[in-house]
Amino acid sequence: MLFNRLFSICVLMAITTPIVHATIIGQENKGQEIMKQLTDQENGFGDFQADVTMVIRKKNGRQFDRRMAVRSLENSDYGEKRLFVFHQPRTIRGTALLSHTLKDTDLQWIYLPAFKRVKRISSSNKSGPFVSSEFSYEDLTSVEFEKYRYQYIEDSTINGKPCYVVKMTPLFENSGYQYQLAYIDKTDYIFRQMDYYDTKGAFLKTLKLTNYKKYLDRFWRALDMTMLNHQNGRSTTMTWSAIIYHNGFSEHDFSTNALKRSR
Repeated sequence: MLFNRLFSICVLMAITTPIVHATIIGQENKGQEIMKQLTDQENGFGDFQADVTMVIRKKNGRQFDRRMAVRSLENSDYGEKRLFVFHQPRTIRGTALLSHTLKDTDLQWIYLPAFKRVKRISSSNKSGPFVSSEFSYEDLTSVEFEKYRYQYIEDSTINGKPCYVVKMTPLFENSGYQYQLAYIDKTDYIFRQMDYYDTKGAFLKTLKLTNYKKYLDRFWRALDMTMLNHQNGRSTTMTWSAIIYHNGFSEHDFSTNALKRSR
C-alpha cells in the first residue's frame, strides 16, 4: 500500500512538474512580449524638456511644493540621460540631479549649490528619498527592458482600463525593491499603475499615472504621477507641463560640469 502511494506521488510529480515549468516559461515569455512592446514604442524620442511641479504631502496633512525643470536625452545605443534642476523653493534653488542610465548600472550625481560641489550618489543610496519626496533616486531613472526579468501574472482593470499585470524583478544590484507589479494598458501599452514591494517583499508604494497626452502623434506622457507610500502614509504628486521635444540637446548638456551651470 505504501509503495503504491509513493509510486502515485512520483508519477504525479513527473507529470505536473513539466506542466508547471512550461506554465512559468509561458508567463515569462508573455511578460517579456508585453514589456518589449511598451519599451519599443517609447524609443526614438531624441530629447525633451518639461516643467514639473512636485507636491509633497505628509501624513499630518502638511504640504510642501517644489518646482523644477527636467531635460532628457536619449542615448544613441542604450538608455538615456536626465537632468533635474530645482527653481523653487529658495532653500533648494539650483540643486540639480543628473542621471545616466547605462546597460550595467545607473550613474547619478547631485549638485548642492550651498557647497558648490558635485557629489556622486552611491548605488547603495539610490533607494533613499529624493528631496524628501516619496520618489526614490531609483524611481527617477528610465525603465530599460534588459534590466528586469518579467512574468505575466493576470489581467486586471485600472480606472476602467483593461490592463496586463506584469511582475518586474530587478536584475541589477542594490535595487530598493524585491519586485514591482506593472499594470499595463492593453490598448495603448502604457503604465497605468505600479506597485512596489520592498527588499523584504512587503507592499511599499503605489504609483498612479494619469492624464496621459500623446506627443508627436506617438509618445505618451503621463502629466500626473502620484506616489503613495503605504508604510508611512505620505504621498507625492509630480505634475508635468510645457513638454517640448526635439530641442537639440547634446551630451555636453548632460555632463557633470553641466550640473554646476544649471539654472
